Amino acid sequence: MWGAAANALHVSKASALFGAHLNNFINDPSTKGHLDSPDDQFSIQKGWEWYENYKNKK
Repeated sequence: MWGAAANALHVSKASALFGAHLNNFINDPSTKGHLDSPDDQFSIQKGWEWYENYKNKK
């Protein structure tokens, strides 16, 4: 969901992915000091790309 929402809000894919890494590194108490998981990064990318295709089909 975040990937699609980021795209809708005109956030670049790179910024959405980096922001998730940064948020996880700083704020997530269960994984503090670690980057976002590969699965989460994959989901962000797919959501961002889904919205890109959606808005181009309008």
